[in-house]
Amino acid sequence: MYRFKLKEQPQSEKAFQQERLRAFDEVSDKMARLKVLIDDARVDTEKFYKENPTSFSVVYSTDLAVDYIEDVIKMFNQDQEEE
Repeated sequence: MYRFKLKEQPQSEKAFQQERLRAFDEVSDKMARLKVLIDDARVDTEKFYKENPTSFSVVYSTDLAVDYIEDVIKMFNQDQEEE
């Protein structure tokens, strides 16, 4: 049993749909921000490896990032069957 209840406010279909569509703008904005962060991380990683040419250190967890991004792609790729 849940201890808390969500407070539901009456909302018109139009307001709901507009809110859902605005969420796509937010996702796009965050993706643009992510692109900048990824580019910066690559520069940082290149700098680290130039300064530490024998290093096997992982500067940023790109493997984990790829897994997360693949999950997001699957979420938005509803027309494709599961692999």
